Amino acid sequence: MQIEWLVPLVLLSFQRMGFLLNFFLGPAMLGVWASVSILKLRGKIQAARYLLLTLLLVPTALLWMWSRIRQQRRVDSTQKRFGSKTSPSALTDVDIIRMRSSWRHYDASRDLSPDERREIEGLLADDGAMTGPFGLRVRILLVSKAQADGKLGTYGVVTGARDFLVGKVADRGVPSDYADFGYVFERVVLRCTRVFIVSPVGHVPQERGAFDTYMRAAAGSSSRLAWPRIFFRQPAPAQALAPIASEAEAEGLAVPLSCVRTAPSASNKQPWRVVVHAARPAVVSFWRGPAYPMGGEMITNLGHNDLGIAMCHFEAACGAQGMRGGWERAAPEGAVPPEGALGHVATWRQRL
Repeated sequence: MQIEWLVPLVLLSFQRMGFLLNFFLGPAMLGVWASVSILKLRGKIQAARYLLLTLLLVPTALLWMWSRIRQQRRVDSTQKRFGSKTSPSALTDVDIIRMRSSWRHYDASRDLSPDERREIEGLLADDGAMTGPFGLRVRILLVSKAQADGKLGTYGVVTGARDFLVGKVADRGVPSDYADFGYVFERVVLRCTRVFIVSPVGHVPQERGAFDTYMRAAAGSSSRLAWPRIFFRQPAPAQALAPIASEAEAEGLAVPLSCVRTAPSASNKQPWRVVVHAARPAVVSFWRGPAYPMGGEMITNLGHNDLGIAMCHFEAACGAQGMRGGWERAAPEGAVPPEGALGHVATWRQRL
C-alpha cells in the first residue's frame, strides 16, 4: 500500500475523537497531503514520503496521548468528588474498590498521623486479616523511610513517599502462595484507601503531577478488557462456555464481577478469566489467562499475584452484598477452561 493512503485512513480514525478535533485537524492533514503530492510531481518522491511520515506520526502520537490524559483526568475528578463528599466510615467495600487509585507522587511534607499509623499497624498485626484464602500467613510491615537502614525506595517513578508497605512471602515454589500474597496485600491496600481515600501509603497532592498523569495514560491504567473477554458462563458440567456480554447478564454477581474487572494488575494486563458455573448456591472459578508475553517462574508468580488481587475484590464485593463463601483449590467437576487459559487458580463457593 502506498504510504500516502495512510492520510485518509488516519483521518477516518480521528472521527472517533469528536467533531471539534476533526474540524481543525482535517484541513491541516489535507494540506499536508496536497504538499506531498506536489513534491511527488516534482520528482522528490523520497523527500515527500519522509515529510509525510514525520507530519503524520508526530501529531498522531500527540493526539493519542492527549486523549488518554483527558480520560485519566476525568477518572481522577470523579474519584475526588466521590471521596470529598463521603466520610470513610460510611463507605462500603465496593465504594472503596471503585475509588481505589494508584498514585506515583506523594506530599513529602506530611507524615502519617499517629491515628493513621495505629490503624494500619493494627491491621498488619491481625493474623486473620494477614492470612490468604489458601492459608498462607503473609508478613507485611509499615516501614518509615526516615527509620530504615540503608536505601529504601522504588524504581524511581514514585516520588515523595515517606512510608512504605513491605511484604514478604517464603519462596516454597507453590504458585498459590503468590495468590495468597496478592490477596492479603490488596486487602491492606483497600484498608489504606479507606484511611487516605487513595492508595497507600501517605498523603497525596490535590492534583496529579504531569508525569504521574502521563504514566497512567501511557499504561492505559483506566482502561479495562471488555466483559466477554474475561467473564464466561458454563450452563452445565462439561458443556462449552458462553461469554458474559455485559454487567446486565451477570445477574446477582454483577457487582462482584465488576469489582474483579476494576482490579489492578502488572502493566494492566488483567490476566484473570472467570467462569460462573450453573450451580446454586453460586460457584465461580478463577483461571490464569494469557497476559504476559514472557514465560518463566517469575511471570507465573506475577500472574498468580494478580489473580489474588482479583479474588480479594470479588470476595469483598460479595461480602458487601451479604454473600458469604469460601475458596477451594480444586476446579469444579466438569469445568471447562476458557480459551487460552494457562491453568485453574481457585474456586469460590457460596455458603448459605
